[in-house]
Amino acid sequence: MTMDILPTPWLIEELGPADCVICKKHITGEAYPIEEEWFCEQCAEACLADIQKEAIAFALEHCRITSPLHQFQEEYEYRCGHEEYELGCKESYTENSVRAFNRHCCTNYDDLIEGLDRFDATDHVFYVAIRERIDELVHGYHCSDNTEREKRGEEPERSAGP
Repeated sequence: MTMDILPTPWLIEELGPADCVICKKHITGEAYPIEEEWFCEQCAEACLADIQKEAIAFALEHCRITSPLHQFQEEYEYRCGHEEYELGCKESYTENSVRAFNRHCCTNYDDLIEGLDRFDATDHVFYVAIRERIDELVHGYHCSDNTEREKRGEEPERSAGP
């Protein structure tokens, strides 16, 4: 898993004088908010690296496929046009829409991210770890299952679209 773990920095000019909560040095340039305290970039990276390890372990342990995943069927691909979108008909059937359906309806993704604040640095790290793990599971399930079927000379498994 790879993720950008630093929260959006604040410019010291906007924030006012601040000292890093870990190294106690006066922060110049950019300050990073983590759990309502301010960190210099080096200390923020170190602090969030520990949180990232915890978040990845959490995601590996808790992320699950909860029901059969849908396979994208290219022959049924449909993208609504600009006029349809403007009229409120926003439904499309694309590879991305099937991935989103699988993420939200066939895994425990929504349960795991419920209550996370993506603007909180710690919650953001957990959110990204959960999202990346769910995406790995969904992608890996499709690829490994169908690769094995193809090796045996069978047709790839397809389920009905969402």
